[in-house]
Amino acid sequence: MICNQTHHLFRKITTCFLGIFTFLIFSLSVAGNAFANNPEDVNRLVSTNSCYKCDLTNIDLAKRKFEAAYLVESDLSGIVLSEGSLKSADLSRAILRNAQLYKIDLVSSDLTDADLEKANLRNATLSNADFTRANLTGADLRDARFWGFAGTANMTLANLSYADLSGNTLLIDQSFLGANLSHANLSGNVNLQKADLRRTNLEGTNLDNANLAGAKLSNANLKGANLANANLLRVDLTASDLTGANLRGANLKDAILTGTLGLDPYGDYLLTQAEDAVAMGDFHGAINYLDQIPAQTQAYAKAQDKIFEYMTQNS
Repeated sequence: MICNQTHHLFRKITTCFLGIFTFLIFSLSVAGNAFANNPEDVNRLVSTNSCYKCDLTNIDLAKRKFEAAYLVESDLSGIVLSEGSLKSADLSRAILRNAQLYKIDLVSSDLTDADLEKANLRNATLSNADFTRANLTGADLRDARFWGFAGTANMTLANLSYADLSGNTLLIDQSFLGANLSHANLSGNVNLQKADLRRTNLEGTNLDNANLAGAKLSNANLKGANLANANLLRVDLTASDLTGANLRGANLKDAILTGTLGLDPYGDYLLTQAEDAVAMGDFHGAINYLDQIPAQTQAYAKAQDKIFEYMTQNS
């Protein structure tokens, strides 16, 4: 009996000791992460889920959840929160430069005016997040999920210059109204169907093979953009500027081109394609190319004459 009681007491002491040891290890790890910065701010975040204007730079909190956290104007530069969660968090005006946010959950979070320059947001979940006026220059957004049951992310007036959104990223119905996407990478089957890209800066942007069917691109700057093999079916390009853009292989069927600038090279390209088809005896293919030449181009009048000529020869 005495042996049983001693054994029971020993188990209780051991359990208590392990609990204290685990707590100390956790406390030391948090303090260690924040040693070079501000451990008090880190502890405040962990204990209260709220930290206004805090210094949380360069700490490792991977896989931790801070849902509905209040982090307004806090500095999270270089923080590691990969596979963690900031769902419904308030990060307005926060600094997250070079933050490691791989596979993070940012559903319904507020990132208005936040600075996410060169942040790693690959495979992040961003549905219903608000990035209005946020700085995402050079950010990695490959395979990020911008939409879901909560709704689509809001990228209105955001700066996404040089950002990487390539791959199979789904941006259907996404709002980029007035955003800066200059020199961004949107190549490789990115789906931008019905996206709102009005007044967006897409100068030098890579949209190779992108699907833009039904998108709104009125008053957009597409100077020097790569739209090779892009699907521009029924796209509204009213008053947009395509000067120097690469439109080889692009589908502009039923596109609205009222006041669109820079279409002459595209018309010339289609005219050349038609001539090459005729040289191979493919009159039907030639007529198909000529039918795509926009009325606003210098090649249009010649194309109409060629259509009549080829139809006569092929009748």
